Amino acid sequence: MSDVDIVTVIDGLTSAEARDTAFIAGDMMTEYSVLISPFVVSAEHMRELVTRERLIAAEIARDRIPL
Repeated sequence: MSDVDIVTVIDGLTSAEARDTAFIAGDMMTEYSVLISPFVVSAEHMRELVTRERLIAAEIARDRIPL
């Protein structure tokens, strides 16, 4: 079974928002039997990943579908 990778970039992300997102993903996995892999990151951290040329940032840029 493959998973659904979801990247969410939030300005001013709080730890509570990141935790809530993980809970929502868990609820969706239970309800729909779909494996969801959330990656929730602050806009500041995402900029840092891009600046440092991290692989995850390059893969997100390559594969993204902006909503």
